[in-house]
Amino acid sequence: MFFSTIRITIPNEDGITSSVGTGFLFSIPLRQEGKSGIFLVSNKHVYGDPSKTIILNFHKRKDDIDEPDLGSIK
Repeated sequence: MFFSTIRITIPNEDGITSSVGTGFLFSIPLRQEGKSGIFLVSNKHVYGDPSKTIILNFHKRKDDIDEPDLGSIK
C-alpha cells in the first residue's frame, strides 16, 4: 500500500500556501488484450479546480530492500 499511496499537493496562487491531500493508484484492465490503465483516485475536494497544477509525491524505496523509506519522497 505504501507504494500505491500518493501525496497530492496543489499550490495556491500566492505561491506560499498549498492544499494537500492523498490519493492512490489503481490499475484496471483495458479492452485491448494485455493492456491496462493506471488511474489516480482521490476525493473531489482534493482536486478542487481542475485548471490548477497538481504535484504528485511518491514514497522512495530503500536502496537495499523492497521497503518504503518512510519520510522520504520523490
